[in-house]
Amino acid sequence: MKNRTASFVFIIPAAWSAGYFVALEIASPSFFSFSFVWLFVGIIFFLRFLSIRGKNGDEDFVPFGRLTSAVRLIIIATAAIFVLTASVNLYFICTPAVSGGTEQIQYVILLGGGITREGKLVPAAERRALKTAEYMKAHPDVKAVVSGGKGPFAPCAESLVLASELERHGVAADRIIQEDEARDTIQNLSYSARLMAQDSGTDIRETLSKPVAVVTSDFHLARAERIARRLGYKAVYGIPAGTPRLFILNSYAREILAYCKLNIRILLTHKPAEMY
Repeated sequence: MKNRTASFVFIIPAAWSAGYFVALEIASPSFFSFSFVWLFVGIIFFLRFLSIRGKNGDEDFVPFGRLTSAVRLIIIATAAIFVLTASVNLYFICTPAVSGGTEQIQYVILLGGGITREGKLVPAAERRALKTAEYMKAHPDVKAVVSGGKGPFAPCAESLVLASELERHGVAADRIIQEDEARDTIQNLSYSARLMAQDSGTDIRETLSKPVAVVTSDFHLARAERIARRLGYKAVYGIPAGTPRLFILNSYAREILAYCKLNIRILLTHKPAEMY
């Protein structure tokens, strides 16, 4: 394959990555998020495209042609380990424990998914709120803990917006408990446990021994359940909210990294750990 022909091997993924980034930002604008990875990948491919186009001569293009055998072997081995690790984590991400709808649940925890600088829920969070409202209408004795603090660029705590969204879908305000301090999933679940204990008049140990449902996006559900079990929840049932098609690739790619990060944290620090 000649250099000028081989260069298109890089321009196509460069254009796709950049286009995907633009589509994500149009659908859900952000100051800085994981979606910028696609822009970075596009730039890397584009720079490689320029380097090949700038070469003289018609010699065949061979990937990693100037690298030694040892370096090639390291690159291939690293890539293989990465693919294997990502595949194993993706399996667990795609196999959460899902609620059958018949469990004796008193509380459902709605995990925040982000709000815009204008104070509106992002598409993933809207779906989580809708799924929670549907569950609560089918289970009129259940209360919801909506969990989400104020991000650095958000105008208010996400819990306030989530509560308003549930009310808009017909859930009574007295069935909604707001947790407005959490900044990550661990805090979502630990802070929510304390509020459930306070609301029910029980201690943390008793609260965590009772069945609880967690509503979050399908890609995030397995990690949320694992964190909950690490914190001491004894019976966690997941309620998955679907992910908009445009965001599926971006969301699952980010979740693989987040799940790997959680595994490393548990391995090195044994945290998160039981709350009691």
